[in-house]
Amino acid sequence: MFTYISRKDVNIYLAYIPEKGYYKIGKTSKHPNERLKQLGYFSDVKLVHYCFCRGGFEKSLHFKFKDKNVKIGNLKEYFSLGKTDVEFIINFMNSHDNEKIRMMYGK
Repeated sequence: MFTYISRKDVNIYLAYIPEKGYYKIGKTSKHPNERLKQLGYFSDVKLVHYCFCRGGFEKSLHFKFKDKNVKIGNLKEYFSLGKTDVEFIINFMNSHDNEKIRMMYGK
């Protein structure tokens, strides 16, 4: 997978919008739950998973799933993902989560 370069660590998150059946892949400098509160377009948004890692990984995930991107009006970063896609994203996030890596290696 192509990785975009970013030197800044941010929270990258995967959220689910049940009323549409779509997922959002986004990034925020805040805790993802705080960011999701700002998404007032939908009545219910569920945080599936997140990691603290390089901001460029968000664009890498967008690129990988570009064929599954859906437009909701003028909103971007929404995807029609299957179970294996979601599992891939969660594994990807877990393997790049700087907080978990720091805790495992004491750095």
